[in-house]
Amino acid sequence: MEMMIVGAIEVLSEENGSSKSSISKYIKSTYGDLPAVHSQLLSDNLKRMKDGGELMFWKNNYSKVKPNAAPRRGRGRPAKTKDHLQARPIDPAMRGGLQRTTMHPYSANVVMSS
Repeated sequence: MEMMIVGAIEVLSEENGSSKSSISKYIKSTYGDLPAVHSQLLSDNLKRMKDGGELMFWKNNYSKVKPNAAPRRGRGRPAKTKDHLQARPIDPAMRGGLQRTTMHPYSANVVMSS
């Protein structure tokens, strides 16, 4: 079935890809005697090929993935890596803690008058 789908997309060679109905019509006209569940088999195979990265789905059309195309990312923000959660060794020089070296900006300017 996958070879039929890829062949149909190649032969139809529509600019924005081929719709499910045009792929189905081409397969029916080319191969003739198909099982009654042809449309369900086509839908399942198109979904599996799309999820597997063999086909690209855009605006209700299927097209072949270009071999040098970058893999598609999922929606949303990518997950953080777990590297930042690992414990870091403590530097012995920093063991005492950080000393505060700056003063409040207004404390140096205050003049006590009597």
